[in-house]
Amino acid sequence: MAGDIPLLDFATLGAYWPAGAARGARTWVTRNITAGMAHDLHVTAGLASTAGWGAMRLLTLGGGVAGSDLDLHWLRPIPPIRGVDATLTFDGPDALSIAFTHGVQTVDRTGRNVDATGTGRIAVGDGHMRITGLMVKDQMGDISTTLHGNVRDVLALLAEPRLNLLSRHPLSFSHPSGRADLALHLVLPLNAHVRVDELHLDGHADLAQVHLGNVVLGRALEGGRLAIDATTDGLGLRGTGVLGGVPSTLRYDMDFRSDPGIRVRETAQLRAHVTPEVAERAGFAVAQRFSGAADLDVGYDRYADGTGQVRLDLDLDDAALTIPVWSKARGQAARASARIGLADGRLASVEAIHAAGPDLLIDGRANVAGGTARNLILRGFRVGRSRGDATIGVPAGPRDAVRVAIDAPVLDLSPLLAPDPAADHGTDPVPQGRAAAGYHLPVAASGRVHGPPGRSWLIDASVRTLLYAKQAALTGVHAHLEDNGVRLTRMRFAMAGPSPASAILTPESDGRHLWASVQDLGLMLRGLDVTTQFEGGRTVLQGVFDDRQPSAPFAGVLTIDPMTLHKAPGAVRLANDASIYGWMQAPKGPDFLIQRVSLPLTFRDGTLHIHDGVLNNASLGVTLEGPLDLDHGRMDLRGTIVPAFAVNTIPGHMPGVGRLMSPEKGGGLLAATFVVSGAMNAPALKVNPFSIFLPGVLRRLVQ
Repeated sequence: MAGDIPLLDFATLGAYWPAGAARGARTWVTRNITAGMAHDLHVTAGLASTAGWGAMRLLTLGGGVAGSDLDLHWLRPIPPIRGVDATLTFDGPDALSIAFTHGVQTVDRTGRNVDATGTGRIAVGDGHMRITGLMVKDQMGDISTTLHGNVRDVLALLAEPRLNLLSRHPLSFSHPSGRADLALHLVLPLNAHVRVDELHLDGHADLAQVHLGNVVLGRALEGGRLAIDATTDGLGLRGTGVLGGVPSTLRYDMDFRSDPGIRVRETAQLRAHVTPEVAERAGFAVAQRFSGAADLDVGYDRYADGTGQVRLDLDLDDAALTIPVWSKARGQAARASARIGLADGRLASVEAIHAAGPDLLIDGRANVAGGTARNLILRGFRVGRSRGDATIGVPAGPRDAVRVAIDAPVLDLSPLLAPDPAADHGTDPVPQGRAAAGYHLPVAASGRVHGPPGRSWLIDASVRTLLYAKQAALTGVHAHLEDNGVRLTRMRFAMAGPSPASAILTPESDGRHLWASVQDLGLMLRGLDVTTQFEGGRTVLQGVFDDRQPSAPFAGVLTIDPMTLHKAPGAVRLANDASIYGWMQAPKGPDFLIQRVSLPLTFRDGTLHIHDGVLNNASLGVTLEGPLDLDHGRMDLRGTIVPAFAVNTIPGHMPGVGRLMSPEKGGGLLAATFVVSGAMNAPALKVNPFSIFLPGVLRRLVQ
């Protein structure tokens, strides 16, 4: 028996298809092809009966029908493929084959773990579907198709609950995007409730221009080229991309099986070859600090109980590094590693922090609370000449301070105080003379503001030996320092040697008040290897930083009480002995006693200016004023030498005429003028001895 219908609407096909003829095929077709046009319908059927017309049975069924612009429900409740062109072929009374092409698969993105809402559209290429079991209650479907679309929409389709794939095993990545070409083969019962063991899937996807968020510790993958293979047992991903600015190779596997004996559910590995060029593109200003290459390995495992682990390993053997506190040459072995624990995707622990290399050994861990690292704890670190323990507080937010506590037998700060060998001065020329004679004052101390505020920090340090140069050290150092990201705001400092000394910096309403004291300046200068010519001298510096001004200028007074100058110049001893009192009181030998030094001073923009400074004993005095340009290492000081100081200064204190008798504050009626100028490491001294014959204000005529 045969029949033909040239053209009809698929929605009306049931009216032309007898209910008793090929009942299974009729039911599936009329229920799942709900729109479109049918044409060239041709059906052949073979019937047989051994008991008359009432017992006729369908033995064979052939032919088929072509369709265009169809809505094909291939697996309800997944939305249908719309606008598809298809050819249906009857393969006997129990099977139906559908070849289709040129359709659009819509997909609901909401709740599909792709961080998007709305409806996605996936282009459907050539595909084939075979339905068997049309004569029984439940049919089987064998579906093969190709899909082309956005990675986000393809992953949303694979997360459809009907497929029991990514809906049960969501990927850890976020905000996926890119281009995907997917070949999918699916075999499953076409009923409403499918067990996982009844579903058989085999898919392969090629992805390009991929973005995946939160691949490793919040870092995103950009420009990825990935290949994905998926079955009902698991999913595997291989490819390359740029992770956090670093070109990387990735491998990722997820196990879908429900076997309780399987402990690891997800595993991933990332490998990156880091060069200076790669580091610069990733946003790290390595400049001349890094050459060669480093290899980074990141491993990840997620377990069945929801916990996970990230392993970090950095191979620095082929890298040359120069940072202020440590350096290594290319070819020297060095490695760094850490292990990070996760619980339900949140940070749970940081353990086994380890770094080893030439003059380098660090072991530590972090305290974690509420999914956030609170403190980094390093026990027994060794970096260069430094060794000790440290705790570093990790700020919870951008406005929170970094807190550092150090307890060290030895702490070497000399690399931080010496010129940085890796610093690039190409865009900041060094002024003439500065390299040899400049005395740079740290920004945190000077108060000068450069750019926007940085990270605030707080340091507590207890150091038995603090090395500030190759062969020079302070001992018994205890310090508390606070910086608000712009300047040092609070300080308490004390040390035992070379001489006991202390300093306090306190913020007040009119600025930061500084008080600093050195018990024995001579001992300090000898211990710091500055000079051995001084002995004694209790020194106090006190003043105020005016933080109302951008440069935070300092105004204060430096005072020094009795101090002896050894091997004093002959001219100084001669001037001292010019008075009978000075000759009688002078120390024996080539020494000179200074009873008091008072130097009112200001500091602004790298220049220290002395105002009306006085150095004196009972028989000789010196006045001093002028600038010292610390940034450029130059000075221009002027003053007077006042013999018979105790008597000679009396006219300067007379009411009304004191400034005429002694124009310099603390000066005398008779005094010799001098100038100290030039480079600070080689100043030139010029004394005008004839000025002593011009009393009072007349001295200004020969200056």
